[in-house]
Amino acid sequence: ASEFAPVISPDGKKLAFIARDASGTTMLWVRQIDSLAAQPIAGTDSAHSPFWAPDSSSIAFLYQNTLKRVDLVGGAPRTLCESNLGGQGGTWSSDGVILLGSTLVSGLLRVPSGGGACQAGTELNRERQERAHVFPEFLPDGRHFLYLARNSKQGNTGVMVGSVDSKEAKFVLPSSSQAVYAAPGYLLFVRGQTLMAQRFDTGRLELSGEAFPVVEQIAVSPFGDGMFSVSSNGVLAFRSGTSGNSQLTWFDRSGKSLGSVGPAGAYVNLALSTDGKRVVFQRQNGLGHRDIWQMEIVRPVPQRVTFSTSDETNPIYSPDG
Repeated sequence: ASEFAPVISPDGKKLAFIARDASGTTMLWVRQIDSLAAQPIAGTDSAHSPFWAPDSSSIAFLYQNTLKRVDLVGGAPRTLCESNLGGQGGTWSSDGVILLGSTLVSGLLRVPSGGGACQAGTELNRERQERAHVFPEFLPDGRHFLYLARNSKQGNTGVMVGSVDSKEAKFVLPSSSQAVYAAPGYLLFVRGQTLMAQRFDTGRLELSGEAFPVVEQIAVSPFGDGMFSVSSNGVLAFRSGTSGNSQLTWFDRSGKSLGSVGPAGAYVNLALSTDGKRVVFQRQNGLGHRDIWQMEIVRPVPQRVTFSTSDETNPIYSPDG
């Protein structure tokens, strides 16, 4: 299973996803909705974070720190931009503008769909203590876009709407999940593990009415994004279940499995203590708040370490433990 959501094409006819083949190679695959057979896309080994061109003819994806584009009619993938991109979502407008989310402390990045230098697409609002802009999604006008503004304060993380014509941004929704527009006028977002919908006016860029559930038990990735996408004509694709769960397993230096450790769960940014007796990791709760947890190897019961209202991430042990 991939940590990235299946991505439905804008025309609702094709599904792109990341998967491993029989040899263990991770690559981009595409399946026609009216067919059970999926086809691997040549030249996309180790691809991740795919997203579609607005005409459903091409797919952009990340490979290491490179943004690439592949046309489904044939030809090898070509490089659009090289940078320390990270890869937290991407979106492609009808005007040929690509916006990318970054895992770094930065705003969105902007790249021409024909290739060119990566430029700043948004700027962090330091007064709001924003620390990252991720998971952009263009609205139907191709000028405005949604994105998730992660914040150092737990309650301030939420969905914003920005514009390619301005540096101004408007707060739309408190959320730890990305939001996606769905015709004829809704925003879809995940609350806990439930896919929710709420009325959204694309003229006033405002929500109205109450949010209501659409699908229960939506899978959520270790990055906190809901595993769903929606086409321009209202086809919804999603993964259900508890994705993001993994099993800690010991391996020897030849790659042989020596047995598992502890229960299956969401383990992100692992670090072993110097003596190898404990492991520390980052875990996210249903509200998107991230804390540090620790577990002893011989008594593998996860124990929460931090309890503050801010996010704690990327733990490591000091040399003396």
